[in-house]
Amino acid sequence: MSTPPPNWYPDPQSPTHLRYWDGTQWTGHVSPVAPAVAPAMAMPQPQKKQMSGAATAGIVVGIVAGVLVIFGILAAIAIPVFLNQRDKAAQIGAEASVAQAATALEYYFVDYPATEPWVTATSYGMDVATADGIVVQSVTFEDQIELGGFTSNNDGTWCVWVEGTVSDAAAFYSSTGALDEGTCP
Repeated sequence: MSTPPPNWYPDPQSPTHLRYWDGTQWTGHVSPVAPAVAPAMAMPQPQKKQMSGAATAGIVVGIVAGVLVIFGILAAIAIPVFLNQRDKAAQIGAEASVAQAATALEYYFVDYPATEPWVTATSYGMDVATADGIVVQSVTFEDQIELGGFTSNNDGTWCVWVEGTVSDAAAFYSSTGALDEGTCP
């Protein structure tokens, strides 16, 4: 029988230790036996759950509905603000146009104090002419504003007004110096 090769072997006198065999005899070198290490257990991986087609469709429909609700809320806020600003701009355009018309009439009355003007609507605004048809003043109105009318009284007072073509804008100017919204009183 052959002798075992040199190595660490279980100690014949203490099963909790190893003793070194030098190939011919046991030596005085001992070492405690390392505890047996259990093989590492694999951590269980969570199962990936597959969503059904109906669940995916439900989520997509929910997201689309949410986006549409947000757009609806924004539109409900923005559209009235936009329309209000557009109406204000139309009113300002009417007031600017009637102020220009009043200036033209005032110039006419300075130059022709004893005659009544002929006020005529044009495609661009209005013309102020003498009784014999000579145009002495032409006024260009703001976009979408037209002449509403002109009135003159025997006492030297007059009033001119303009109106919006696509809006409710209206403004008047009277010889008494009144510039206001609406038509002549």
